[in-house]
Amino acid sequence: DMLAHSKPRTPKMATGDINQLPESAPRLLARRSEYSKVSLEWQSLDKPPSMQFDSQVLERAFQNIMLTAINTCRDNGLVSVSVKMQRNPQSIHVRIHNNSSDVPPEQLETMFDPLAINENSNLMGIAMAVSQKSIMEHGGTIVVLKDQESRIVFDVTLPW
Repeated sequence: DMLAHSKPRTPKMATGDINQLPESAPRLLARRSEYSKVSLEWQSLDKPPSMQFDSQVLERAFQNIMLTAINTCRDNGLVSVSVKMQRNPQSIHVRIHNNSSDVPPEQLETMFDPLAINENSNLMGIAMAVSQKSIMEHGGTIVVLKDQESRIVFDVTLPW
C-alpha cells in the first residue's frame, strides 16, 4: 500500500454501479466483523446514476474505510453504510459509521497520515491514506469525525 500511495496513477475509469462498491465490502469483511462481534448493515440507492470510476481502486478504498470502522467499534457494535444521491452539485454521498468508539478525537486528526503512530493500532494509517488518495483521484473527498454519540463517521463524496 505504501508504494500505491507514493506513486502517481490514473484511475482506469469505466461505467459502473456505485452501489456495488460499499455492498461488496461486507461480504469481504464478514469474517473480520464476526471476529470483532460487529454487525454490518447498508442502505443503497434505488436507482443509482451512471458513473465513471475505477471499481478496483474504489472497492479497496471502501474496504479499508469499513475495516477501520469495524476495528474502532466496540464489541457488539454496528457499522452502517448509506449511499445517497445529491442533485446540486451532482454527487454521491457515502456515509460509513459505527455506533460506538473509544478513539480519542486527536487520533482522528492523524487518521490519514501514513506515518502517524497511534495508541490504537487498529487505525490503519497507510490504508486510510491510500483510500483518501484513491477517492481524491476520482474528484471526491473524505472526512472523518466523531459525533456527539461517540460514533466514528466517514463521509465520502464523489461526483457523478
